[in-house]
Amino acid sequence: FKDATLSLDELELIKNVKRVVRDGRVESIDDNGTIHFVGGTSMSLPWPSSSPSDTTYVHCSAGAFNYSKQTKKPPPVFSPHRISLQDVYGTPGFCFVGSIIGKLESLGTQFTDDEKNAMCVVPTPDLSAAKLPLGPSGGDVGVISPSHGYVQRLSNLNKWLQVAEIREWLPGHRLFNLRHYNTRDMDSLVEETLDVLEEYGVVGGR
Repeated sequence: FKDATLSLDELELIKNVKRVVRDGRVESIDDNGTIHFVGGTSMSLPWPSSSPSDTTYVHCSAGAFNYSKQTKKPPPVFSPHRISLQDVYGTPGFCFVGSIIGKLESLGTQFTDDEKNAMCVVPTPDLSAAKLPLGPSGGDVGVISPSHGYVQRLSNLNKWLQVAEIREWLPGHRLFNLRHYNTRDMDSLVEETLDVLEEYGVVGGR
């Protein structure tokens, strides 16, 4: 529904979820954990031993990243004691974005937060598109500029390919749209594309 990506095994696992509440959109959640729905109904936490402090509420049905009504500059992906998921690659979707951010974090102290953020450039929110119901469409290409999402993603990929652990990890990654390429072919594709962008003045000399 919102660019979900999962395997057949994961689909079978999801089918094991037996308690599904279909009362519409959530309007609010009280401090005691009670969920209130737009239609006026409500639901308390269903597990006797549960409390709000040990319950995680996941909101996963709204527009996200630069496809939302967000008009503020997004926070950095990596900051002290916090990771803020951002659209650092786009296609094939948010699941790959989560995995590449997690991979960078797993490298520990090999990179500082600033160095990891330099490999996770995010698009600048389009203020003119924020007035649309769900923000800009992911299918709107628009004019290719240095701040364009496509250029940003290509730049990030180029940096990831310079990190040995990520370079070995990308080929065959089932969430990655170039998983069928070997790393040498990925290098060639990135270089050829950057050459064209440089020729047309979209990116500077490398």
